[in-house]
Amino acid sequence: MKKILLSLIGACLVTSAFAYVEPLRKAKCLYVVNNKPQNIQACHINAGGGAGGIERAFSINQNEFVLEWFDAGLASEVYRISKNNGKAMNATNYYRSRKTLATIKNPELGDWECIKDNKNITHFCYK
Repeated sequence: MKKILLSLIGACLVTSAFAYVEPLRKAKCLYVVNNKPQNIQACHINAGGGAGGIERAFSINQNEFVLEWFDAGLASEVYRISKNNGKAMNATNYYRSRKTLATIKNPELGDWECIKDNKNITHFCYK
């Protein structure tokens, strides 16, 4: 009976998990230094995910950033970011206006999505 129950649980876990990969895409990115947006520049974003999480890789000025985002039914979303294969740090996301680059609470289509680690070492926006 235990073997049947464990087999059923295993089958449910295997069939309920999924993974996907988004193709590499060109985007616009900008660094934020001392809370001041810098020059807008071209960047590349590659993404994939599965089982409650998403990973996005950003190539900006020969730097590689990896953003991990977990939802997985938690009370709030969890963000972690690493730079050039360094140690991942907790991060926060927020938005900036597409017109003024000011911080906003209610984003609209075309506004910048931003991410910063909790120590303000890595801080950039993309769209």
